[in-house]
Amino acid sequence: MSKSALDRMTWFILGLGIAASLGALVLSGHNTALSVAVGVSVAIANWYLLRFIVARVVSGGVRRQGAFSFVLFLKVGGLMALVFVLLRSGMFSPIAFTIGMSCLVVGALLGAAVHILTAPAESEH
Repeated sequence: MSKSALDRMTWFILGLGIAASLGALVLSGHNTALSVAVGVSVAIANWYLLRFIVARVVSGGVRRQGAFSFVLFLKVGGLMALVFVLLRSGMFSPIAFTIGMSCLVVGALLGAAVHILTAPAESEH
């Protein structure tokens, strides 16, 4: 996938996160909107780290691929630990936080779908 397609997906994730945060603010108030916004922030940070690590895995040699694959494993563990700490703190609503985190998946799917539908057709040789 091209850099422009990944950038487009990033904008979809961010736009969906902003819309979800504003919707939560209007429908449920400040605390819920804050929980959604924190979830979106974690999701965006996760997305950028994922893009960085996967780019290194794909472009590197065997040793570099192995090293960055291990970094990817550590990133997932760090993400789980961060989510645990944030939710365990009691400062954020788990459901609202999950809605914010879900913007990563939904935004990436929407961005990919738009990219597929708007990309010029490749000619077969």
